[in-house]
Amino acid sequence: MDEKEIKMRWRQYLRKRYVEYRGDATGNKRNKSDFAREIGVSPQLFNDWMPEDETKENKLPKHKTTIDKLVKYFGPEVYDVLELPRPGLLESIDRLIETIPANISGSKQEGLLQRIERAIQDYVEEEALYRRTE
Repeated sequence: MDEKEIKMRWRQYLRKRYVEYRGDATGNKRNKSDFAREIGVSPQLFNDWMPEDETKENKLPKHKTTIDKLVKYFGPEVYDVLELPRPGLLESIDRLIETIPANISGSKQEGLLQRIERAIQDYVEEEALYRRTE
C-alpha cells in the first residue's frame, strides 16, 4: 500500500473514531479540539491528520511518542491502519504496565501481579493443550 492510500485510510479511521466520540453531542460540544486533547495531541496536529478541507492532503503521525499516545487511546489497530509493525510482546507488556496507576496500594499491587501471573499461566497451559490436540 502506498503512502497516499495509507493517508486516506488514516483519515477515514480518524473520522470514524471522531464520529463515535461526538456521539449525540450538538453544537460545539465534543469538537475536534476536545477530541485531540483527549487523545493527548494538539488540535493543530489533529487538524493536520484530518483537515476540514477534504481536498487538502492530510499528514500521517510519524513520531514514536505520538504513535504511542494513539495506541494508548485507540488500541493496537493504529499500527495496522498506519501499516506499521506491531511491537513485540515485551514492549506491549511495558505499555500495559505504564497504564497502572502509580498510587495503587501495596496489597492491590500484589493482587494485580497474582492475576497477571495466573493469566499468563492459563495462556501457556491452553497453548500447550492446543498444540497436543493438533
